[in-house]
Amino acid sequence: MKKRAAVAVAIVATALTAAAPASAETADYTGTAAIGGRITLEVKLSNKGVPKQVTEIRARDLPGTCEISGTSPLDAQRTVKVKVSSKGTFEYATETDAYGQQSTVEGKFSKNGKRITGSFVYEGHFPAEGPYPEENCSTGESKYSLKKGAADPIPHVPLRIR
Repeated sequence: MKKRAAVAVAIVATALTAAAPASAETADYTGTAAIGGRITLEVKLSNKGVPKQVTEIRARDLPGTCEISGTSPLDAQRTVKVKVSSKGTFEYATETDAYGQQSTVEGKFSKNGKRITGSFVYEGHFPAEGPYPEENCSTGESKYSLKKGAADPIPHVPLRIR
């Protein structure tokens, strides 16, 4: 009798655990820009796994054009709080800085939440460092395509100046 009660309790406990909603988590969506380079967006998911907020933007080796030094690979990393609409879209823009530079990102999640497509412009003012002069650099507008859980997301690491 005790054995049956223990089995019944175990079955009920397992059923309750399985029925409990999963806690909110984050997922990395990683892919490439049409111009080259890699992009990762960190996204906060609801308890049901629905994208709710973009929390970080990371990019590496985006081909940029700089006013003086010409073509240069650009990196970016920014913590953000960008709400994802009920239609799966989002938009983000930095404040225009004193040098007239502004970066933007817009995107749309696929219906199943496994992909993001969109476009971006990355602009920045860079101080003189090493062989590089002080100047403005920009990627110009580019499309991107990202996949949830794709291999090799961009890690949280300090950035190069360029």
